[in-house]
Amino acid sequence: MILVIAAAPDAGLKTGVVCGRKFSSRAVDRNRARRLVWESFRLLKTEIEPCHMVVIPRKAIAGCRQPQVQKEMEYLLRRAQKLRSPSC
Repeated sequence: MILVIAAAPDAGLKTGVVCGRKFSSRAVDRNRARRLVWESFRLLKTEIEPCHMVVIPRKAIAGCRQPQVQKEMEYLLRRAQKLRSPSC
């Protein structure tokens, strides 16, 4: 997946998922990809620093399960330095 991040002028976290017909002509496939991304975001949002981001799933997500998508999203957020380090 592709992750586009911009600084948040309002110190809030806003996210969007873009999955158009170029991804798949079947709506069921596009909706599944969106659901996987949104669930991964929901589980990670307490750890994400305030920013505005757009997630664009790619066709490879079709064969993945939610934990794999979450791991990929976590990896991308770490690379962008937008994931808070765990406070232990």
